[in-house]
Amino acid sequence: MRMVQHWDDFRIRLPQTTFRERMVLPLTDGRLLLESTESSHSEDSILIYDEQDQVLFAGDAFYPPPYHERETETTEAGFSEKVLRQIVAHDVKTILHGHGMPLTRQAVIRELGGA
Repeated sequence: MRMVQHWDDFRIRLPQTTFRERMVLPLTDGRLLLESTESSHSEDSILIYDEQDQVLFAGDAFYPPPYHERETETTEAGFSEKVLRQIVAHDVKTILHGHGMPLTRQAVIRELGGA
């Protein structure tokens, strides 16, 4: 099944709200912090941090790729140390990434070579 049935009606809409480094979205019972990151996946990667629940949504900005795709100049997981440090700079308990099971903050710290 095709996701777009009739391309005649398809239009690309530019965003009405943008940000460069950080943006805070207030919620009824907390807030979300949107933060740009320098991911090797794409130039427009962001991290979304739910401060109240201490959950960070990394999407494809960070995910452990298969072993055969890992590179030596990056961390063992194949992503830049800068992205991992940006993740653990938050008081995060759970990291949700784009290709697998959730990770703990401690797992990311281990990836950085910490205890």
